[in-house]
Amino acid sequence: MLMILEAQQGFNELFKTTFNPDKTQLLVGADLKKFLDEKKKSLNMAPAEIRVSIENNQGAGLLIIGGKPDKKGGMHDVIYLRPPRFGIRRFFATLDPDPCGDGNPATCEFCSGCSGESSPGGTIGTCVCTEGCGGCRPCPGC
Repeated sequence: MLMILEAQQGFNELFKTTFNPDKTQLLVGADLKKFLDEKKKSLNMAPAEIRVSIENNQGAGLLIIGGKPDKKGGMHDVIYLRPPRFGIRRFFATLDPDPCGDGNPATCEFCSGCSGESSPGGTIGTCVCTEGCGGCRPCPGC
């Protein structure tokens, strides 16, 4: 349940919409790696720490089924990739074979501003990112 809330907050920040929590699936460890391998999904734009945790079968992700509209009116799955520790930008990988709607792959990173939780030790601020196609916006130093 916590991962759904975490993903929902980031999804709203990034895509300015929400998703149906009943249309999600938790993928952990080897199941996450197998899913991404089967989908042939490149994670080149994901933070290195997330990629390493997935390669080591220690990753955690939330598949959001039909969560993101494409530029042609269809819906595509998105997977929220949880960072292995605090302070690393959160990442949503789209499972759209044509994320830019023009036959080209995503070429850059599109990120939200900094957000996070306040705690006695300060604010844990991170941004939320996905693949971008022109309106590129890197993660600010949070």
